[in-house]
Amino acid sequence: MIFLIIRTVAVEIIDRLYVVYRPMGILLPVVFSYGGVELLRVGETFHSRTKKAYASMNGLHKDSICFYEYYLKIPDYRVPKSCKLVDSVWSTVFDVFACLLAGDDEEVYWCCGRLADRSIVVMDGAGRYYHVEKGKRKRYIAANLPEPGEQDFDTAVKKLKEEAGQRAEETDRQKRRNEEAKRRKRLEEIRDALPYRMGMKWGNVSSFLPNTERFFLLWAFIVLLKRAPAGGG
Repeated sequence: MIFLIIRTVAVEIIDRLYVVYRPMGILLPVVFSYGGVELLRVGETFHSRTKKAYASMNGLHKDSICFYEYYLKIPDYRVPKSCKLVDSVWSTVFDVFACLLAGDDEEVYWCCGRLADRSIVVMDGAGRYYHVEKGKRKRYIAANLPEPGEQDFDTAVKKLKEEAGQRAEETDRQKRRNEEAKRRKRLEEIRDALPYRMGMKWGNVSSFLPNTERFFLLWAFIVLLKRAPAGGG
């Protein structure tokens, strides 16, 4: 109750880096911002600012919380037994973590795994699963207790994996095309450079750039020749 009373005022006036105590001994919350997503630390726990309250494990260090493009990863091993994994073969419940989505103030979710295109699948407190992509709102895909006619979790995830794989491949192809276009543009710039004559040879600016190492080697050789005795030795 004390936390609820002082929360609104405290987050605006206290230092964002230190825990502050009032003379009467009340511990005020401290605001921590991760990529635009805020958490409140009260004592040894972090609290979300979502409609459905969430408190982290006790003693969690602030540096163990990480922001990844569009979601906040909060280490938490209190994973519900009902939580299903995107990759049940290579993942364990220890790979699951609490997840706070940027722009979503409903609740803190459980991240069930990441797909090839860097999107994620999360579960809410009611056992409903959502697909989340950067820059988009979460999309409902399945539930632990599906309604009649709804697809189950495994079917939904299998389809998501196929779609994510295709998107990841297209992104990779586009990246390679962009790199190839940059390479061709550079070659065209070199080819179109204005040629000129240096001594008995023709070339362009790039072909006659001074070689610093070669220059100093030649300079050192000339110095040694000047210092060498006339009779050798």
